[in-house]
Amino acid sequence: MTSQLIPIELVFNPNWWYETAGISFDQAFYMDPATRIRDDVTMRRVLWQRYRDLGLGEEGPQPRPVIGSLHVAGGFVIPALLGSQIRFAADAAPQPLPHAISAAEIDAIRKPDWRNLWPMRELLAQMDDLQAEYGYVLGDLNTDGVLNAAYHFYGQDLFADFYLAPERVRRFLDIIGELIVDVALASARTDRQLLDQRQPYGGAGRSAHVLPCQLLGADDLADQLPPIAPAGGAGNGAAHPALRYPPLRSQSAQSG
Repeated sequence: MTSQLIPIELVFNPNWWYETAGISFDQAFYMDPATRIRDDVTMRRVLWQRYRDLGLGEEGPQPRPVIGSLHVAGGFVIPALLGSQIRFAADAAPQPLPHAISAAEIDAIRKPDWRNLWPMRELLAQMDDLQAEYGYVLGDLNTDGVLNAAYHFYGQDLFADFYLAPERVRRFLDIIGELIVDVALASARTDRQLLDQRQPYGGAGRSAHVLPCQLLGADDLADQLPPIAPAGGAGNGAAHPALRYPPLRSQSAQSG
């Protein structure tokens, strides 16, 4: 009888880390290499002390070149690149603040020069420095999801415009989807690659698309979400497998 490992990842709420290990999730946790590396050592030690029977943590963790924590989720990079201000707190995940823009502004928006904008400008430079010092880079940059990012700027009109202005929605989601892939591919040189062609797209940044089927029919939602090509397949028009949604139906359609 052979055993088969199931690849899973456990992350803990920032409040749990703050109360349990005294780790603060202010901006330095995400953007300062020394703080990030120090806190990563603490996290691995605490996980070993509390949950080593589950195979978590390390008994004697040593510093390693982490660009993004493997033990907590917090997707702020994409909203920040699109212009949202980010609120950091000691005991909570970073919160992109609402940045409502008009329909005309949505129509005029272009994909930003993300390599030269905060926070990717700083994070890319840090990756180069860590690579030079350690010979490799480890960790995740959480890219969040297409709908989550769009909602910060579009607001609740996003869901109405799935029906009232579908071309506007599709164009906006396409821009965000391209930005997510760009950021994930730029980060794929880490030792733990962020974009793996063999895995669903959510693995790129540990955040799959949130499907608000309570508000929209599943078919309508699948029609609007952009086809995102896997690494090495950009430009071939093939949708990423994670976006080839099954033929789900809304509850009303099923009950009918």
